[in-house]
This record gives sequence, C-alpha cells and structure tokens, in this order.
Amino acid sequence: LQDMGLDVPASALASGLEAYRRFFGAGGEPRLHPKPKSVLDAHSAAQGILTYAALAGSSRASAELRSGAHSAAMGIADWAMQKLWIEKRGHFAYRIKGNRRDEREFTRWVSAWMALAMATVARLTAANETDRTLATAGAS
Repeated sequence: LQDMGLDVPASALASGLEAYRRFFGAGGEPRLHPKPKSVLDAHSAAQGILTYAALAGSSRASAELRSGAHSAAMGIADWAMQKLWIEKRGHFAYRIKGNRRDEREFTRWVSAWMALAMATVARLTAANETDRTLATAGAS
C-alpha cells in the first residue's frame, strides 16, 4: 500500500507483519490458522509467498524488513516444493492434516495460486542474483 502512495504508518505495517508471521512455522510451513497444530495449506503457502515477496520488493521498507521478507518467501516456497509438490502428477497437494496429505487437485484454488507464487519466487531469485552480480562488479 505504501508503494501505491497510501500513507500507512510503519508501526501499522510492523504490527500487521508480526500478526501475519503466526501463520507460518519456523520451517516455512503455511498454516490455515495461526495455531501450531493447524492444517498446512497450499493456498496459504501461495499467499504467504506473494505477501512476503511484495514486502521484499518494496522500495519503502527497510533493508532489514526486505531481507527478512525475502527469506520468509523463499522458506515457504522451499517447504511447499518439498512437502506439497507431487512430481509424478505435476501439481501441488491441497493440504496436510496430521500425517495425511490430501493430494486432490484444485486448479483454481491451489494450482493457479501456486503457479503465480512460484513465478514470483523465480522473479525474486533473478532479482537477487542481479543484485549480487551488481554488488560484486561494483566492488571490483
């Protein structure tokens, strides 16, 4: 919202981000609800990646916030690829509840959102590599 020119106090952004973090575990696992034993959900993973990627790319956020958001987006993406991606079927599982992975395919609710999220991860990765290349070239 700040990048769109809306006046959002930094304290409100920090408060919202703190509340949002409760939806994700330390390993990037995306919870449907902000409770440790909540269902792990592909749509929540996609939204988490997109939300953190938006913050990582914000021109108004501090370098520390951008870096933390980048790490969070990548952590969620890594978790999703390890736990939700079904290679042989070419789509992401819907949810994990306890030890049971629900492998039903939901094109609009899961696959479309995860495709957008993974495309966003690819852009973040490319931008990060470009930044490192420019920093290395500038240091020479």
